Amino acid sequence: MTAILLDDEPVLDLHAAQTVGQVLEAIRTRLRSDGRMITSLCCDGEAISGDGLAAAMDRPLNAVGRLALESDLTRGLVLSILRQCRTSAADAQAARERIADALAQGCMTDAMRQMTELLRDWSQMLSAVMQATQAMEIDLERVELPSAGGHHGIRSESEDPNGEPLTVMACLAHVTESLRQLRSSLMAQDFVVLGDQFRYELESTLTAWSSMIDGLISHIERP
Repeated sequence: MTAILLDDEPVLDLHAAQTVGQVLEAIRTRLRSDGRMITSLCCDGEAISGDGLAAAMDRPLNAVGRLALESDLTRGLVLSILRQCRTSAADAQAARERIADALAQGCMTDAMRQMTELLRDWSQMLSAVMQATQAMEIDLERVELPSAGGHHGIRSESEDPNGEPLTVMACLAHVTESLRQLRSSLMAQDFVVLGDQFRYELESTLTAWSSMIDGLISHIERP
């Protein structure tokens, strides 16, 4: 019989579960009502994450001797992730300036390397924000961002043309489209367009990104 532990306490009432995935889903449902989420999973002493997690979902429970899970408060974890993303956004703005300078100076190899790193890091941030908001079950269509005149204002390129408050979902669409355009220019190695994008357009996109993260943090911190 599989020993199932949650935060070092035995779980004894999951007799209907046949796979690791079914155990995780049952425990996630229980934790959700307590504002908690699973943070780690070990099968027979082996930590499971990333691609290994997807593969483990269909593993028969009777093929596992010990299944150990750990949990933590969802709100605190999500805020930690978003604050890390806010710091990364400031780093991305600095990287944008370095890339624009490298392109202007004709240092294409260095610029291409930094562009690839920035796009990778930004894609990871985007994924982390999406996972964090899903964990908190946030309706991104209903969370509004600070106004353009505020401390975290968004440049005109990402404002609602009708002057309505910008939602997180609308900002995400803007950021995603900017990433797509950057990748397209990078693939085409159109350095003239890339120079303009990094010198001018991307600044407002990163400002929008930072404002979006600040808006999410404020929304979650609100009593």
